[in-house]
Amino acid sequence: MSFEFRVECPTCPFEGSRIESWDGDVLLETICRVCAGGEPPKTRAEAHAILEAWGKSEGLRGADELVEAYFVLPNAAAVLDAFERGERIETTFDVSDFLFGGGAGGSAGEPAVMREEEEEKPPSTVRLPQPTSIRRYGTIRDELYAIAAVAAADGEASVDDLAFLKRAAEKRQIEPLEASEIHVRRPTEIDPPSSLNERERVLEEMFQMAMSDGQMDESEMRVIRGFSRAWGIDPERLKEWTELYSFGDGGRFERWFRRIGFFLFPAR
Repeated sequence: MSFEFRVECPTCPFEGSRIESWDGDVLLETICRVCAGGEPPKTRAEAHAILEAWGKSEGLRGADELVEAYFVLPNAAAVLDAFERGERIETTFDVSDFLFGGGAGGSAGEPAVMREEEEEKPPSTVRLPQPTSIRRYGTIRDELYAIAAVAAADGEASVDDLAFLKRAAEKRQIEPLEASEIHVRRPTEIDPPSSLNERERVLEEMFQMAMSDGQMDESEMRVIRGFSRAWGIDPERLKEWTELYSFGDGGRFERWFRRIGFFLFPAR
């Protein structure tokens, strides 16, 4: 059985940049996405080029998408500023791997994530894979579970969160979730809505849930990003909602009026 560990690199400031590949108890390869086995970058330009290559190795379009998906800082420019200041650069690879691969996070210097890869097996002659036409899709209760994952992302659902969940249930004409049902779930634990339009509708409600108490924190955004990627939402759509609902540059009165608007005109 082969697997990978994501660990901390001792020579560069980027969390989760070093990958160890193992086959059983034999270490096959160790590579850092930043150092590439050598020295870390010394200039801002070198660091940006490495982020571009790192993003493409993760199946993204470059540095901007890599930072948006896996870094705590908001954009590539902020990451490069922190690099120039010599700061430790936090990432969310542990959270993403937990959401998608079932891994467990670790502290600095310890294995953060283990991703197992199944050994290649001969094709089955017993039955063919199920056609996509009969794949499972979620119910309206699954939609509530997705929204509740945001409510519980920062530890415990607030009074505002519970009120939002109640309204979401009433809109769907079903019973509200029990307290025991309100917790963080991975995207793989919830069957998705049946169409892209429905997935976008639920994801926008997740944004509104995050703003139900007047502010959106990083733990809530991590959950939203995880579902967005799992449900195949266009990154540009996610960026549009992030700008709309975070409105970090708005004043206190603007935030208050927009918050009132979320209650008066919820997502359809």
